[in-house]
Amino acid sequence: MRMDNPSIFQAKSLHTFLVLAEELHFGRAAKRLHISQPPLSQQIQRLEAAVGTALFVRDTRNVQLSPAGRVLQNWLLQQQLEEENLLRRLRQADGLAHVRLGFSSSVAYKLLPRLIGQLPSALRLSLEESHSRLLIEHVRQEKVDVALLRKPAEAIGKDLRFTLIEREALCVALHPSHALVSCAQISVEQLNGEDFIDYQPDQATYFRERVHGLFTHFHVYPNMIDHSTLPTILSLVMANRGIALVPECARALFSEQVIFRPLLQQHEKTMVELYCVRRQSNAQLAVLQVEQMALDVCQR
Repeated sequence: MRMDNPSIFQAKSLHTFLVLAEELHFGRAAKRLHISQPPLSQQIQRLEAAVGTALFVRDTRNVQLSPAGRVLQNWLLQQQLEEENLLRRLRQADGLAHVRLGFSSSVAYKLLPRLIGQLPSALRLSLEESHSRLLIEHVRQEKVDVALLRKPAEAIGKDLRFTLIEREALCVALHPSHALVSCAQISVEQLNGEDFIDYQPDQATYFRERVHGLFTHFHVYPNMIDHSTLPTILSLVMANRGIALVPECARALFSEQVIFRPLLQQHEKTMVELYCVRRQSNAQLAVLQVEQMALDVCQR
């Protein structure tokens, strides 16, 4: 790898590289970076031209890191970790505790503002929003200290501590003109054959698992017409594209434009769970404080 040109280490291009290295998908990476795919591809091509070798192996269906790409990713992650450890020591020297808090999107609707409002002023918080699977990896890689998220079925690891902090019911989100609005409660069976907004398999794994498990259990087959993530799903409901199953906390969004109805069945399949996750080895007082405060806020 040719490193004679120091300009290749510009923060923007390296950040773009790291995001694509995590997602291994140009569409998802572009979405995280808030750019379209052509500028993303151009940035990666310029970086590869600068270092003199391919960083990714691409074909029509897959994107993978090349051997050189893995070397660069490992080096950058190590640099980030060293910088974050330095910043933490500097802040601790000033008497300020610093916690890097990750959260999935649904946490922002209700829990996150309440939690932030309860934190002491001596605690400095850095926030990262992402989907649960990536947040779990960031906790494991020590890029995040603690995260509030939905736990996908495959999320395991003796190195991580998952603490259940809240259980809430799924409810039906409806356009005000939908016939089911007249029902005070809606049975799962009433969703059979309805146009339904599903969850994305890669960005909303947990909710997709829960919703599909619920339909399978009750032998219900809605007409899946779209898939997305919250809050876009509620935007599609508001546009009268279909109905959706969403957690109760989503009532805080579009409360006037979308009608929410509880499910008639009270069953474990109709419930969703929220977890706090940290590394087992991370026993910093500030991290434990955030974990306990999240639990306390949810139990009030």
